[in-house]
Amino acid sequence: MAVLRHTLFSLRWQVLSYGVGVGLYAALIVSLFPMLEDTFADLEMPEGYLAFFGSEQLDFGDPRAFLTTELMSLVPLIVAIYAVVASTALLAGDEQRGALDLVLAQPLSRRRLFLGRTGGLVAGALLIATAGAIGLLIPALIIDLDVPAFVLVRAMFSLVPLMLACAGLGLLVAAVTPSRGVAGGLVAAETVTVWLLNSVSNLNDTLEPLHFVSPFYYADGPTVLFDGPVLWHAAVLIGAFVLLTALALRAFEARELSAGRWQLRALTTRNA
Repeated sequence: MAVLRHTLFSLRWQVLSYGVGVGLYAALIVSLFPMLEDTFADLEMPEGYLAFFGSEQLDFGDPRAFLTTELMSLVPLIVAIYAVVASTALLAGDEQRGALDLVLAQPLSRRRLFLGRTGGLVAGALLIATAGAIGLLIPALIIDLDVPAFVLVRAMFSLVPLMLACAGLGLLVAAVTPSRGVAGGLVAAETVTVWLLNSVSNLNDTLEPLHFVSPFYYADGPTVLFDGPVLWHAAVLIGAFVLLTALALRAFEARELSAGRWQLRALTTRNA
């Protein structure tokens, strides 16, 4: 718990900035709906635009369709970037500053340190989802958005498995790459690529199978406000997080600290 608390303290500015940012953005979009409702009710959006954002709902007079296109199409990418930045910065950042040598000089195993750090990442993801849900709820209740409160809260918390899957990948890459900068760059590029891949695959039936290689497909952004999250999609993301985190732990336990080189062999080595 001490490591978890320290991790949350280390992440406080990232959690605060992303949480407040998502919450304010959500509040702004909800607040704009009454002013744009009549305009959007008669607006015919291009099919290609709707397809790119994964939306098949044509009635933009429905607040759920408006929120899906204007909010849930972008927020998954924003919170995924948080997960990438936070996960690649924790242990890799400490190592780069020489802090890990000092921490591990205490009676604390690498496993306990890693698990405490990972627990802090999970807590940070939950706090960001909470801030986003509050940002949705407050203006929705004031203007009577006509969308049940639990639907809005559920939509925000459905992004937590996506954040965890991205964080798991960040932890794994950071455990085998030479530095935090390399890890962050690689995972950030991969995250943006699979987000675009998921969007582009909506434009053509031939490309549709590419959905399945993108974690954003399993986040259910285009449908969660209408149908709720798909449980097996969430299970896929959580399963990916567990698998990637387990591999990252194995690599971290065998990693040579401050070596400044690729350490792919750490994945197959038992002990540090």
